[in-house]
Parts: sequence; C-alpha cells; structure tokens
Amino acid sequence: MNGDDQGSDEIRERVRAEERQRLSLELHDTVGQTLVLARLQLNRMLESLNQPPDAARQIWLYNMLTSLIPEIDAALQMVQTATFTLYSACLTEVGLVATLEKECAAFTHRTGVPCEGRFERLALEAKQGESVVVILREALCNIVRHAGASNVYASLQRSGERVVLAIRDNGIGIDRSHMKATMNLGLRSIEERARTLGGAVTIEGIPHEGTAITVSFPLSRAHPSLSGQ
Repeated sequence: MNGDDQGSDEIRERVRAEERQRLSLELHDTVGQTLVLARLQLNRMLESLNQPPDAARQIWLYNMLTSLIPEIDAALQMVQTATFTLYSACLTEVGLVATLEKECAAFTHRTGVPCEGRFERLALEAKQGESVVVILREALCNIVRHAGASNVYASLQRSGERVVLAIRDNGIGIDRSHMKATMNLGLRSIEERARTLGGAVTIEGIPHEGTAITVSFPLSRAHPSLSGQ
C-alpha cells in the first residue's frame, strides 16, 4: 500500500468515526429524551387509571395517547435510520441487490404477504445504496400499517441516465385528494430521502386497487451499470 492509499484509508476511517459519534449523540439526545418523556406520560396515564372514570379524564387519556404515538414513531424512525447508516458503511453494489432481496424476504416472513423483488445490479455510490434500502424499508412498513395488501412488487432498474425504484401493492389505495393532509412519517421520510438523491417521488393510488410509489434519481456518470456482469 502506498502513502496515498494509506492516507485515503485514514481519512475514510476518520469520517466513519465522526459519523458514528454524530449518530451516537443524536440517539442519546433525541431518542433518549423522547423515551424519557414517553415514560413520564405513561406513568401519568397509569396513575390516572386509578382515579374514578369520567368524561374529562377519558378525553385527556385519548389526547395523551394520540400525542405519544407519533413521538414514538419518530424515535423509532431515527433508530432504524441510524442503525442502517452504521451498517451500510460496507454496502457494495452486489450487496445492495442481496440486501434488497433480504428486505423483501423479511417482509414476507413477518407479514405472510408475498413480496416479489426484481433488482438490477447497478454500481451505485454507498450513500445512494443506503437511501434505496431505507426507501424500500419505509415503503414496506407503510404497506403493513395502511395498505391492507395481499401482494407487493418491488423493482430497481436503470432507465436511461436515471435509476428507478418502484414499489407497488394491491391494497386499499391512497386517496390523492387527501394525501398531503394525511401524509405520514414514512411517506415524508421517503420524500426526504429522494431529495437527498437529487430525485423525486411519485405516489399514485387507486381506491381498492392499490398504490404505486416510484422514486427516480440521476445515475452517477462515474458509475456505469453492472447489469451485464
């Protein structure tokens, strides 16, 4: 190994160490604080159950629960993202396809819903690969929570100078007229990830027929397709 290679390795290791430290602080400050507050709220609700029931107390309990759920969802989202970010440091192009296939298999194992995946082998940068997996994971979580689907199809392929990730289900379908008003954390996370890729998200829902989420972003010119290998 020459001096330039050794210097590059040292820089990469320092960057990874800094990223691990940043994630550790974020988890401690944000997730830790959320869980402490959630525990306090749960204790207050438990104490309230020892009091005689009345309409005002039921309303208070309902409001506490509805405010607590999105806070826990946000903390869970941060833990999932941080965990995968740490794992994805060694994600490779071949590993990306295997990881996407494992996500589909894990989804089917957990839910019993078939998830067919067809993923083209593309030489994506590590950060791009990380975002693709997180987007697929978020879309599958959304399907479990809201779609009521009995079948899911996911694909990753090159289209010209762009990469297209598509996830479709045959569930209840998103009502586009109410989509912005009811946009949940998972869909917002998908949109944010797509923006970091320099791409965009298209969400199409047909009532009682299903929903299709398509993410399209530019393929780096420095990394041609590996599909022929």
